[in-house]
Amino acid sequence: MAAKKTSLYLTDDLSTKLRLSERRGLSEAINESIDRYNEIIDVERKRLISLFVEGEWNAMRNAANGTIWQPAAVIRGGMLANIQDSLDEELESFGAVRTELESKLKELSVAQQFALVEMVEEWWVKQSPRA
Repeated sequence: MAAKKTSLYLTDDLSTKLRLSERRGLSEAINESIDRYNEIIDVERKRLISLFVEGEWNAMRNAANGTIWQPAAVIRGGMLANIQDSLDEELESFGAVRTELESKLKELSVAQQFALVEMVEEWWVKQSPRA
């Protein structure tokens, strides 16, 4: 596995969350945390793909266009809030039914909400690749 050395500003809060110790260094802790997060996201991604129809995906992508998903707490309920702020005409133009989409979003676990945001962000990145 190729590795790249880089620098990182680490807050006290993040350092505590990473549970750094003499036995667990920074690189190991960060890599392990990211691997765990991605494993959770990948499991939920599979569930979400079958939960939403194409029109709902497009409505969510549109509603999230330009959303800044930081801090992470914004993700909890964030997609639902974006859909609730969307005009009926917008949702209908994508073939999404507001009540059905909002109902699905209300039922998502926190892990599923994070996976949904990851999926929508990935979609937008693919739409506007860097030059």
